[in-house]
Amino acid sequence: MLLHGCEDAIAGSLLEISLADASPVLLFELGPGCRPVVVPLDSLFLPFDNGRAEYSLKGIIYSGVGHFSARLITSNGIWTYDGQIDKGRPHFKGFSLDMLLLCELDKQQAHLCVYALKKSAPIDTAESPI
Repeated sequence: MLLHGCEDAIAGSLLEISLADASPVLLFELGPGCRPVVVPLDSLFLPFDNGRAEYSLKGIIYSGVGHFSARLITSNGIWTYDGQIDKGRPHFKGFSLDMLLLCELDKQQAHLCVYALKKSAPIDTAESPI
């Protein structure tokens, strides 16, 4: 699922979505020149028709002059990728998830945030007051 976020960031409001089912992957597209800068979150909790899903940030794709680069976020740390450097081999960059620093990579702005489904759970209707 691809969601566009820049228009809502400019308006100063939060993006509200509801899913029919928990999608295994979510992509949030940040428009070019998006101001203010949209800062990614490391986790998202989203409702879907019969439950709630938790997503983890797994990657950020940056767009630049004629090519892209990326950050890959794994349980083993954060890696950077640029196909034009070192034959496209990812480089380990550490463990820090400083979200403000993740908005840019080598003067390229974040273009896509990639989230993977961590877990989903149905809502227990017996506990719901509605």
